[in-house]
Amino acid sequence: MKRITSVVYLMAVAALSAAGQVSPKTAELGWLELPSFSEDTEHFFVSHHTDEYWGKQRNYSLFWDQERQILLRVAYPLNQRLIGKGKRSGAWQYDKFVATKKQPNLRRTYQAGYVEGHIRWHLCPSNDRMRPGMNEQTFYFTNMAPQDPYLNGGLWAWLEEYVQQLALSAQDA
Repeated sequence: MKRITSVVYLMAVAALSAAGQVSPKTAELGWLELPSFSEDTEHFFVSHHTDEYWGKQRNYSLFWDQERQILLRVAYPLNQRLIGKGKRSGAWQYDKFVATKKQPNLRRTYQAGYVEGHIRWHLCPSNDRMRPGMNEQTFYFTNMAPQDPYLNGGLWAWLEEYVQQLALSAQDA
């Protein structure tokens, strides 16, 4: 069965690549949820992993704009094993894989003169990564973007919960 799955996967990657939908990096890594992208001096790809519980596990991947200091894309698997149980770490910190001077300091949220009145918003949601090491990585400044506080606690929170429930119910099907 694993061989058939591998062949089907390779056929899907080949078809998407031929259509220009998969970059060489996406095909190399084998993660179909990654969109096509190209790295240059100001934009690059970072993938975060942990070694929790069952060996090396991909947490989430991002495409970072160093000049504007903002996340352009994030991609992550979502399933029951990754969601798990636990607490939010709240460990706001610089991403260890991106130069500190190329990241905003978001320890206290978005300060006056930057994006006043906005709060930090996780692109890979903290609630989708409740295992300790994985959750801690969601608090990297590279996984943040400014968001209106009312949207973050309202409609956006509902949407994140809805997507999580869809992922969990698809796993049970």
